[in-house]
Amino acid sequence: MAKATAEKNTAKTASNDTATLSTSYNEIPYSSYPFAQTAPELLQGIGRLFGLNAPSPSKARILEIGSAAGNNIISMAARYPASTCVGIDYAVKQIEAGQKLVKEMGLTNVVLKHLSVMDIDKSFGEFDYIITHGVMSWVPTEVQEKILEVCSTNLSPDGIAYVSYNTLPGWNSVRSVRELMLYHSSMYNTAPEKAQAARQILKFIGDSARSNNNLQLAQVIERENEILNNQPDSYLLHEHLEENNHQFYFHEFMAMAAKKNLQYLGETSLEKMFSGNFSPEIAEVLATSTDIVRTEQYMDYINDRRFRCTLLCHKDRILNRTLNSTDLLDGYVYNRFAFPENFKDINIAKPETQKFNAASGMVLTTDDQVAVSILKALFDHQAEPIHVKKLVKNATESLKKIKHPLATRPEAEIQDAVCQIIMRYIFIAGVYFYTEPQPYTSDVSAKPTVSKLALFQATMQPWISSQRQEHIGITPFDNKLIAMLDGTRDVAMLIKEMLPFFASKELVMNEHNAPIDDLEIVESRLPEFITSAFQRYAALAMLVK
Repeated sequence: MAKATAEKNTAKTASNDTATLSTSYNEIPYSSYPFAQTAPELLQGIGRLFGLNAPSPSKARILEIGSAAGNNIISMAARYPASTCVGIDYAVKQIEAGQKLVKEMGLTNVVLKHLSVMDIDKSFGEFDYIITHGVMSWVPTEVQEKILEVCSTNLSPDGIAYVSYNTLPGWNSVRSVRELMLYHSSMYNTAPEKAQAARQILKFIGDSARSNNNLQLAQVIERENEILNNQPDSYLLHEHLEENNHQFYFHEFMAMAAKKNLQYLGETSLEKMFSGNFSPEIAEVLATSTDIVRTEQYMDYINDRRFRCTLLCHKDRILNRTLNSTDLLDGYVYNRFAFPENFKDINIAKPETQKFNAASGMVLTTDDQVAVSILKALFDHQAEPIHVKKLVKNATESLKKIKHPLATRPEAEIQDAVCQIIMRYIFIAGVYFYTEPQPYTSDVSAKPTVSKLALFQATMQPWISSQRQEHIGITPFDNKLIAMLDGTRDVAMLIKEMLPFFASKELVMNEHNAPIDDLEIVESRLPEFITSAFQRYAALAMLVK
């Protein structure tokens, strides 16, 4: 009886805390966007690298805990119409907004529910992907434990759970910044006042610390100020000024997960898992650890890490940490390198040493002919994933032209050499690895088509969801143009339908910082504007096959 009473009290406390959170998020909704790092195709690819054969996203059951207005889970549902998607959130206003969007779009494979995670049990069903982004650190301990319980109880045998959270030691310095803002903003009543006060005190203390020659404090505050200046008040309020903001050492988080029979699969930022990205001296010491959790914790100390997007799977799954590069052959890679301006005309026979910036911020510097042949093949297929076997073939053909010795070796040796380099690129975020083809194209047809979701979003907001689960900012010109790209209009038709927006001054074309009033000039330039937009949309994975 005492145990039952204690459990009821715990549940009641968690329910009260969740209700408080609900009120906070109803007052100031958290911005609801698609998050690329949660894309199930990315998670599936990471799972495959470590020996877990997660289900295909195209027919998966996907659950998002803390879906807000649903733009993340809706983006998945729209991209994978044969999947079954469920989003839950305790902020009723956000759920209602998401439900309205689902209804207006006519999506039948996604459901948004006003529901607490505390109310989920085994009867809720199994899911192949369970995603909780921006929740774990901002809820009470009881809710944290429940989230991990759901990630275990409701996860399919080969499923993947994604959990993001704030980490130590990186948050140690930021914690003081948070406490400063909490202390000062407590004098104010409304959320907008609190946000403004928090920003003002942060600038004041940062400026004062620098003028007082306290450079260490000044640098910490200035770094945080730089982040917050690029974020809306909703981010500041829910990131720094919420009552709950728990930070975890990685080993503490994994101890909690282990109690729920979950094990560490990996991180969405694979480059941060790879000890080879450190200096040889550091990598050598890290290699002496046989416990991946300990190794990751040591790397967190080295990097002063403050945030993680961790992937979990069932404890009984047998994972493979000895990566075999030729396992990539049946998959696809998508380029995430930024190429030098003159790379298009690179001479593979005599390549110059050049720098290639990866999405992680890491820089690849090379003049190796094999590496450059691979990079050239990636350059030629920048806008959509390329099958690894095709990439190997294209690189091999380039090497044959310059009579490189590798091109004369047996096919298996060539594949192994090329795949080893591709694996290295995966672990610096130069490329992303997928196990299946993706539903977008780099080819601009005579009558281009964007997704049904993008068509709808373009009529109502300044951003759309790309086919890579990214949110893409768009201009008023894009709003009008994208809403017409349903596959039925060519450039001539689009010019005819776009021109009235310039005639009414709803859209303006400028020259030398002055609007062009002559509609004939506008009409003559629209073809270039439109075709240029098409190329940009293709590069951003906005066009569908």
